[in-house]
Amino acid sequence: MNGNEIADGKSRRKRILIPYFWSYYLFDYMKLLVPQLSKDGFDVVVLTYQETVVESLSGCQVEVRWVPAGFRYLIARSNSVPHRVCLWLAAWCWGLVLRKQYDFVILPWDNRPVWYVLSCVMPSLTCHNTTELIDVDLTLEKERYRGWDSSNSLLHKVLLSIDALLGGRFLPRLLGQMTQFYPKQLVVDRLMGYRAQNFLQGFSKVDYFTVSGHKIKDNCRVLGIDEGKITVTGNPNYDTLSHVRKTFDTIERERFRENLGIKNNSMLFSFFLSPSSFSEAQRTEVLRVVGEIDAAIADACFVLKFHPKTRKEDPVAFKSNLESLGERLLIETVFRGDEHNAHLVLASDYVVQKQSTVGFIAMLLGKNIISYNLQDTDYEDDMYKVLDASVHVESIDELRAVLRDIRNGDFVDLKGKRRDACHKFCLDTCEANKNISKVVQRHFDSQSRAVKVT
Repeated sequence: MNGNEIADGKSRRKRILIPYFWSYYLFDYMKLLVPQLSKDGFDVVVLTYQETVVESLSGCQVEVRWVPAGFRYLIARSNSVPHRVCLWLAAWCWGLVLRKQYDFVILPWDNRPVWYVLSCVMPSLTCHNTTELIDVDLTLEKERYRGWDSSNSLLHKVLLSIDALLGGRFLPRLLGQMTQFYPKQLVVDRLMGYRAQNFLQGFSKVDYFTVSGHKIKDNCRVLGIDEGKITVTGNPNYDTLSHVRKTFDTIERERFRENLGIKNNSMLFSFFLSPSSFSEAQRTEVLRVVGEIDAAIADACFVLKFHPKTRKEDPVAFKSNLESLGERLLIETVFRGDEHNAHLVLASDYVVQKQSTVGFIAMLLGKNIISYNLQDTDYEDDMYKVLDASVHVESIDELRAVLRDIRNGDFVDLKGKRRDACHKFCLDTCEANKNISKVVQRHFDSQSRAVKVT
């Protein structure tokens, strides 16, 4: 028997549940994974409460079911303690029903109430596809809890006392370091059955955890995730990039730049800015880099592409500060998908970065990256230093030297660095979704073999 057969010898297709409740750019790979699972012989059912999810899956061989209205109501209000308690209770009841109807669940994330419950009651898988785990020290620093107002606060003492009584298993930790949490939600979650050591993806009871690169797997192991459940598959969001690279020829590039209002004889520098809100230090740093490029490169053009969650006033402030650039500046605030981002990367002469997963796209597409850390902003300042797939500058003098190289046609060859970085952090593959499907297939194959042995 293969993975899609059951013990009594009667063949049936295994039923895969995907609780894809709401549309989010990190979950866009579902429109690639769902048809791959169907092609590999699985029946796929998607649970959602958003029409945009249904639209994204149009043309896929998939059954879509609507989440009960009560769950949508509770999820939207889950920051409230009473609603969160009700959500947990409902989730445990619903999970016990769903596990009788489906053979396997693929979770967008595994660290929120309903998804966590499903990771506990069914064979489960979740896909990691961000820069969150590229470095152990960066992860520890980013996740470190900074919420105590005072070491003498009553709340602090109460939570520490509870933690001591429970042998250090109450407060969320990572390698012994206390990690981010919301106190009221933590109390509810622990009482309602949340037993993961922290709120990072992959630390739940999920059976399979796929990651995009080999270094990320190593870091997961060091941080405490069971190595046996981790599989390197590549990033499922980027399976179409090889096709984009092949089809985005010179004519398409010129047309794309023309639609942006960028002259084809101009040098285009694209910034992908990930903060959801900008501190004064962050804004000053970006403006300084733009100013140095503008001073060094004649008629340079700039695209500032903001994260979809960036507050509205920040792009307005940047535009005001850079109004002297006139038509040489384009501000983008709408997320149009990773394919659009890939087109913008390919249309650019240089991608300029400090944070953001778009660096993965640039690495995979073979685009030159200039990364900078000119000022301590307390927001993943060393991300691109760790990725090591760019020309990285940490002073104005270093930036000016790089810009002189660009002006003189002497920019360094980054091919070797990009190749190494892809292996470590984001495999250069167009089969990540196929690899994820294979993990699911192996699960059922191992079940079949176990049945034969018994």
